Amino acid sequence: MRRAAGILLLLCGAAATGAAPVDPGRAADWETTLQRDPGNVDALLHLGTHRVDAGQPEEALKYLEKAATLAPANAAVQDELGAAYGLSAQNAGLFSKYGLARKCQAAFEKAVQLDPANPSYRLNLITYDLQAPAMVGGGKDKALAQAQELRKFSPLEGHRALAQVYAADEKFGDALAEYRAALLLAPADYGSLYGIGRMAVLSGTATEEGIAALQRCLELPTPPDYPSHAAAEWRLGLLHEHLRQPAQARADYEAALRDDPKLTQAADALKKLPPGP
Repeated sequence: MRRAAGILLLLCGAAATGAAPVDPGRAADWETTLQRDPGNVDALLHLGTHRVDAGQPEEALKYLEKAATLAPANAAVQDELGAAYGLSAQNAGLFSKYGLARKCQAAFEKAVQLDPANPSYRLNLITYDLQAPAMVGGGKDKALAQAQELRKFSPLEGHRALAQVYAADEKFGDALAEYRAALLLAPADYGSLYGIGRMAVLSGTATEEGIAALQRCLELPTPPDYPSHAAAEWRLGLLHEHLRQPAQARADYEAALRDDPKLTQAADALKKLPPGP
């Protein structure tokens, strides 16, 4: 996932998209291409993506809406268009937010219809359905249906998506089961390992399993846009506190702050620990 954001403040935010990030240095090349060929859909898509990445949704929509008109069956365009509508909702008035949210949802849905086997597109729709209120088409039941469908095309992503849905509904045992199923497919999957650690913290169960999973995360490189090693160390501290091991928890929090001095969760947790020996 390239990016993710919450919905109601952002409604659908700059959600993860299927298009690859655009090197800012290449934007000028795409501008040159567009000057020569104003109907070049690839150039419009890449420039729109670049503007989304830069937090300029209005500029992004100029490119992406034109691309969608020229190539209505291009799933990548629809997916990026959804991200632009969501980002545009950030600074919109209340009533405009709802309209932009609906457009965001419609674009994500169309991307999925056009390319149902692409996990990124369906994950964006799942994120929308989980976070958006019912008045703008969201719903956990919809997210669950999409996650179940995703599992048919990509079992690993599907299990992780189902875990996300169950966690949002506080069904932590079911979420743990999905992450375990994902690890059977990919034992070194960072996201699933981190998910088990997170579920252990949230549920207050499977503490030893959560510790082992997070320690394994620390042995792996952090994939782009996944929680950092510092975040894993912070959650390790929470689990060690649950086991009444304050000295180990302190070491975890201190390690997290060495890796990321701005991780306020670790700093706050460290302050709450009783003084060490």
